[in-house]
Amino acid sequence: MRLRIEVVTSATELPWPSVLAPGRSLAYDLLSRVERGLGQQIHENGWGQHRMAPFGFGAPLFPGAPRVRGKYAAGGRGFVEFGSPVPEIVEAWRLACGDAS
Repeated sequence: MRLRIEVVTSATELPWPSVLAPGRSLAYDLLSRVERGLGQQIHENGWGQHRMAPFGFGAPLFPGAPRVRGKYAAGGRGFVEFGSPVPEIVEAWRLACGDAS
């Protein structure tokens, strides 16, 4: 399952080290807002037989940002996608983002 989260920034670019690095922290932060125990359990023990975090995320994308060679373009409205095969995780993210639909 995937969840797309809308983001907005006035920045015109992201430093390369900041493109993916904040994603894991954001995933856990969103979990802790709704299901604190679940986020803590996954962080400390992983999930399933492989004991890994059962989620992934992509880089933020800003479709309207002008592209500049050698820079990660940002600006205006964009989105970040998170995914997990565990429905409870995606549901917690959804609720943390205020989407009660």
